Amino acid sequence: MAIRTALIGFGIGGRYFHEPFLGTNDAYDIRAVVTSSPQRRAAAEERYRVLGSVQEVWTRADEFDLAVVTTPTALHTEHALAALGAGLHVVVDKPIATTSTDARRLVEQAEKAGRSLSTYQSRRWDAEVRTARTLVDAGVGEVVFLELAFQRDVGPLRPGWRDTAEPSVGGGVTFDLGSHMIDAAQYLLGPAESATGSMRAVRGGPADDEMEAWLVHESGATSRIVCSWVCEQSRPRLRITGTAAVYTVGDSDPQEAALKRGERPYGPDFGQVPRAKWGRLTSADGTSDRTPTANGDYAAFYRDLARHLTGGGPLPVDPLDAVRTLEILETLLADRPSAVSRQASPMHEGGMMFDLSASVSMVEPHRPLLERVRMLDAAGLGVGLWDPRDLDLDAVAGTGARISIMNGFTTGNLVHKAAADAMVASAEAMIPIARRLGTPLMNLHGAELTAEGPAAVPVTEVDAAMTETAYATLARFAELGEAHGVVFGLENLNPFDHPGVPLARAEQVVELVRRVDHPHLRMNFDVYHAARGGEEVADVIRELGADLAAEVQLADPPSREWPGGGLLDFPAVRDGLVEAGYRGSVALEGWIRADAEAALREFVTLFGPGADERPPHAGR
Repeated sequence: MAIRTALIGFGIGGRYFHEPFLGTNDAYDIRAVVTSSPQRRAAAEERYRVLGSVQEVWTRADEFDLAVVTTPTALHTEHALAALGAGLHVVVDKPIATTSTDARRLVEQAEKAGRSLSTYQSRRWDAEVRTARTLVDAGVGEVVFLELAFQRDVGPLRPGWRDTAEPSVGGGVTFDLGSHMIDAAQYLLGPAESATGSMRAVRGGPADDEMEAWLVHESGATSRIVCSWVCEQSRPRLRITGTAAVYTVGDSDPQEAALKRGERPYGPDFGQVPRAKWGRLTSADGTSDRTPTANGDYAAFYRDLARHLTGGGPLPVDPLDAVRTLEILETLLADRPSAVSRQASPMHEGGMMFDLSASVSMVEPHRPLLERVRMLDAAGLGVGLWDPRDLDLDAVAGTGARISIMNGFTTGNLVHKAAADAMVASAEAMIPIARRLGTPLMNLHGAELTAEGPAAVPVTEVDAAMTETAYATLARFAELGEAHGVVFGLENLNPFDHPGVPLARAEQVVELVRRVDHPHLRMNFDVYHAARGGEEVADVIRELGADLAAEVQLADPPSREWPGGGLLDFPAVRDGLVEAGYRGSVALEGWIRADAEAALREFVTLFGPGADERPPHAGR
């Protein structure tokens, strides 16, 4: 006999993510839909009996076997407890509750009632995640780093509960998209033992609309999760860095769009990803190929649930997984450590505007390198490396630190054809190192440098043909970056420290990067070099805007010490970046000879939490 089902709620979740799979699976019989909205009632009545309140389900509980709860998150606990109390099996849309305490209550009540309880973490069956699960099991080697991003521009504040409810009662992007991505990270890499992160309300409402989280898994791997309601997908949806390969894929799953167009999930082609959107697997030998992407398959949840309810198979999602996800969500909400968290660095209390890092080569260089790497990591900063070729890569990777940038080439220049070919070839040889370290950004400048600073082969004049060679070479770097899942950043330099480097001024770099116009080629804007070369830093920042730069690098001229003598107005630099809408990486590239902890704290105070909320700086 079919599983008699009450679908409670017929909003976005109930109408587009549950009903299509319940309604097309012969194992289920939707006996009633509950909604109080006249418009939703009219849509549901085309196929089903409609009840006006959940109380009618409880009073008619003998007519149902299963309750599927898709009401607002703040009501999940109340409705799931009532359904269990009425003797029904229960599926709750994600997140299962607003607190881990309530989630555990639901698990305990289900056990006491002898009923089954699961939560609908549908993104486990996204095409990208299904493919990644296969590659984690066999394909990328031991996973070192996982990046997940779920970004969409939903427009101005909406009247519904997602935008109007506080995060503590289930509103905001962290509970909505973040709960999906946190579950996916633990599904792929296992439970997290610690979590830190930040949340922001960019549009000014009570609910957060941007979040970032860092998870350290029991396996030793690290996950970075980014979710947003204020921008379209600009990052890869998923990127796994393993010891044998890197897998990178964009937002490719077609299921949500098809369901919202009204398509029914029939046939083997539903959820199929076109070849043009397949991800790319880059192996340890440097080969990079498109990898077939598994079909998205949200229907698998209800297939597995039917097997469980009728034959005793496993639940599609263990409710204790949902408890662990809520513990992490609570960590992001709270000012204190939760059951799964370790205390976040005091440098990271509050919201984070920029991704912060520092060049490990310039921080107390007399100390052992690994000691410095661990110091930056403990401070919550990414680690920038100059030339990593002679390092013990396994030891660096073993620290678990986030290696944010490294040198991206070793020889050649941009403007002479043979030298440009050599430059690109040397970059290809560096990519396996970037892959081993999980480094997303590889630094370029116009020419190879000597240890003393000048160009190895000085270029004193650049004509139009040489500029065209540079443009074509940078376009090759962009294609190389796309093929291997990295971004190349072209850094500006000054003519006093680095004479003979072609096309090194910030204004020239901006023009070249803008002309190539490719997301895998950006600018690394070095504020020190621009100021030392007599360029107006504020003007360059305005030219950069929100997304032309991959990183902004900081130090004070003329000595390049940090914090320096105060020739550069760093609060004004910060304010200019905020005003321009820049939200990327900000890196400390100044010499710190002693008392690194104090120097790093000053850097984070200026550019860390709440940088976009400080009043504009009026100058020194």
